Amino acid sequence: MISGQLGPETAEVKAFFQSKGGSPNGGTLVTALHTWDSGAVEKMRDPFLLIPDAKRAPCPIEHDPRGVQFDADIGAWVTPWVMGVIDTRVVRRSSALLNRDFTYQEYMRFDGRNARLRATAFAAISGFPERAMKFQSVRHLMRRVGPRPGTGLSTKQWTPDGFVASCLLALETGEPAALSSPVKAILRTGSP
Repeated sequence: MISGQLGPETAEVKAFFQSKGGSPNGGTLVTALHTWDSGAVEKMRDPFLLIPDAKRAPCPIEHDPRGVQFDADIGAWVTPWVMGVIDTRVVRRSSALLNRDFTYQEYMRFDGRNARLRATAFAAISGFPERAMKFQSVRHLMRRVGPRPGTGLSTKQWTPDGFVASCLLALETGEPAALSSPVKAILRTGSP
């Protein structure tokens, strides 16, 4: 989507996600368990993990976000997006394969009433599994009681209003541009 809608002048893309619910599926859990068991979790901290011949160092925005912060671009509280560690590396790899160079990051967005409190609660709850997975006994327990591979939301359970995504885009032009829904854009001068 990013490559198809943006020109080569794109410098920065920040994706903001909102979820109306859901739960982890079995495949996601098995992948997380394998990442910890194999020791690959340390490698996952590299923003350019899938680009072994990266031509530049990661920009600050490309390091995985931590905790809760207010994003002035969208006027909302944000936390790390639960799939951001995986998604960002895949987008950056695709970008590199297409000879495109823009910074990319994903966040969970909270706005409206009690947004900061909800973001803080979400960050605390969603950060717990990462801290707990450090322990072999917790991983063993998760294998026994967690969802099995192939389980999760069915296409009948997945509804269009259950998930919302929007993007903020920084282009060298510095002028707003209209992109197809649900993508929203704010453009900013700059380069990665």
